[in-house]
Amino acid sequence: MNFILNIYIYSVFIIYTAIIIPFLTLYLIVLKLFCTERFFFRRVRRFITWYGFITIKVILFPFIRTKFIDTDVEDQTSPCIYVCNHRASSDPFLLSFLPHEIVQIISDWPFRIPVLGYMAKLAGYISIKEMEHKDFFNVADDLLKQGVCLVAFPEGTRSGSNKMGQFHGAIFRLALRVKCPIVPLCIVGNEKIPTRDFVLHTGNIKIKKLPAIYFEQYKDMSPFKFKKYVRNIIVEETARMESE
Repeated sequence: MNFILNIYIYSVFIIYTAIIIPFLTLYLIVLKLFCTERFFFRRVRRFITWYGFITIKVILFPFIRTKFIDTDVEDQTSPCIYVCNHRASSDPFLLSFLPHEIVQIISDWPFRIPVLGYMAKLAGYISIKEMEHKDFFNVADDLLKQGVCLVAFPEGTRSGSNKMGQFHGAIFRLALRVKCPIVPLCIVGNEKIPTRDFVLHTGNIKIKKLPAIYFEQYKDMSPFKFKKYVRNIIVEETARMESE
């Protein structure tokens, strides 16, 4: 049954992507000819959001069901830095539920994925491993000043389980430098959607957006203390989500 499910979902996903790409190409040509650079990037990022949202809510449904919970709907903080736990390669698709224009801070390997890697480059996603720290801070700061939210997976790699790795400190040093709100984002249920071998299993995914942590709350913390503070919040909340 699982083999048939994987054949079906991946086949539909490939067909869906093959239909979308020619439309996207034409769309981008028109944008490049007639629109400003800022508008171009905003539209490309919005296109990626809808691509991910349709994948999650249409192609995977009802085999995989996803629920997004916003615990702070009155405060749609923008710009901000979302900090997420990282269980599976499906995590970037789940970011399509976020309400803002976003740029993901990623490792270098997603850029090598056919089609999707090219879309990530077009959207200006940041490969932190390919940049000097100074350049990373400058690019990230510029995006935040434009009103673009950043999304980081400070574990650096997907865990493939409900365990959480230690956090790297770059994103927290950035937040301290630019005095930007941090918004924890907790994801549970997708550690086998897919597995590290890209085998899909049925299941229920929950995403919870927690209240923002503002500069006034962390300004006296060191980057090390700050990253441990945010990590503990996500560890405790994901444990609660799994026990519900």
